[in-house]
Amino acid sequence: RMRSKIRLSFMRQLLCAIAYLHRRKPEMLIHRDIKPTNIIINMRSMHLKLGDFGISKFVKEKTNSFLELNSNIPEYTMTQNVGTLRYMAPEVYDEANPSNYTYKVDIWSTSMVFYVLWENYQPHIEGIKHNTTVNQYRRLLCRGIRPHFYLTPPRIRNIIVQGWDIDCKKRPQALDWLDQITSIKRDLMYDMKMIFMITI
Repeated sequence: RMRSKIRLSFMRQLLCAIAYLHRRKPEMLIHRDIKPTNIIINMRSMHLKLGDFGISKFVKEKTNSFLELNSNIPEYTMTQNVGTLRYMAPEVYDEANPSNYTYKVDIWSTSMVFYVLWENYQPHIEGIKHNTTVNQYRRLLCRGIRPHFYLTPPRIRNIIVQGWDIDCKKRPQALDWLDQITSIKRDLMYDMKMIFMITI
């Protein structure tokens, strides 16, 4: 099994990449298809890269406190139903608000990737069947149904839960998560040091 230290390193590297995309000036880049198969890991160096920008989208930042898409500019209209359903934020396929989503869709997808990283299992929503429609899937998510945790430590669970909040405004930014990961990694290293000191 992969050690917690390595998992935390992968989380941090992925968040650094996402933070860079979302903080680009004058246009941020929304990836829109963050999932395990689009993440490249060099198992020798343990370095991670985010790939496949085929459906990514450049958008301009508005001056208000919350980053939203400028729907008045045709070239920045966002397409619905892009990405991979299992990792896709529910607002991406919300027929009631077409093209009305933000960079926070990447945060949702990243939380699902983190789930896979710690659970070693694809995120599964209870009630999903082979013939479940996209709208039915979205309704389950809006009711608060999420994949179950079995192996993920409590502090990591908290991070993941933040990322799959149905209200995109409540999802953190990548930099917020980086601070939390740094704190967890620091505490982990301290605990390992104390165990070493006790055993010798």
